[in-house]
Amino acid sequence: MSFEYFFIPSKMPFDETPLEEFFDGRRHYSVKKGTARYENLGTGVQFTIEFGTGLVTAGESELPLDETRLILFLDYLVPTFFAQEAALEIEALMDTFELRIYDPQDERMQNGAFNAELFVSDYRKHATAAARSLHEEFKSTEWPGTASRAALDKVWDWNYWRDDLQIALDEELFVPTIEFVHHEGSVKTAVVWGDGVPALLPKVDVVLAGYMEIAPKAGLLRRQKRFFDYIPYDEFKEEFADVLHPNEDVEGALQCVREDAETVIEKLKSRAPRAKQYLDAPQRKRLFETKRPAEIVDQELTAS
Repeated sequence: MSFEYFFIPSKMPFDETPLEEFFDGRRHYSVKKGTARYENLGTGVQFTIEFGTGLVTAGESELPLDETRLILFLDYLVPTFFAQEAALEIEALMDTFELRIYDPQDERMQNGAFNAELFVSDYRKHATAAARSLHEEFKSTEWPGTASRAALDKVWDWNYWRDDLQIALDEELFVPTIEFVHHEGSVKTAVVWGDGVPALLPKVDVVLAGYMEIAPKAGLLRRQKRFFDYIPYDEFKEEFADVLHPNEDVEGALQCVREDAETVIEKLKSRAPRAKQYLDAPQRKRLFETKRPAEIVDQELTAS
């Protein structure tokens, strides 16, 4: 079950050769035999665009649907920020080619400029209907974790622009992606901060402090047992206040710089972890589980 968008050339005949060149020239696409698959590993967003002739056969409609040269397929039961990212790609497509849009869900032809807000709104409307229908078929243990749409949109915005932010920084700072962590029945935003590396950290609910190379050695063989410590953000901010500084350009973000690296590492080594989870802990002993944003859906999709 997916949301579909048809693209019909404004003028015929239509030269299809540039379509493959267009997708080949953009990030996150893989193209094969008339199918462009989009996958952004940073955000988790995926969708498919099929292009070519014969995508839609002529029907009773007076609209020239048989002239459709591209169809976008966007799955349901995913975070609705998928539609926001797809809208950016549609805008680029429409800027390059003269196309009209037919929305088969609402049986509506759009002859003017692409309206990104309408696209996202329409997707959310139909995604809500699909989710409520599917929710009745799923067992509670099979249903994805949920978070508020506001939280998911914030996560997507950070992760989508993360690479550009990393490049724009004057200092060499690690910029983590935002993930989700499932702990004691709740789903919260989180970042992983390993070994106290110099980093720019967004405001999230939880920091997972990773003890990898700085993990203490134990046992006769003096092996390191690597682990994460689950630290609520407010506690993290207070505990590391002397080595965390606000970033002037990124609202709400804190940074620890290279000059403080030794201090940060010593601070990590000397503190007592409060919610330790070893990397090799069996599933039954795990205190928390990390989730990619693409594995979480909007709470609003099934809200009554």
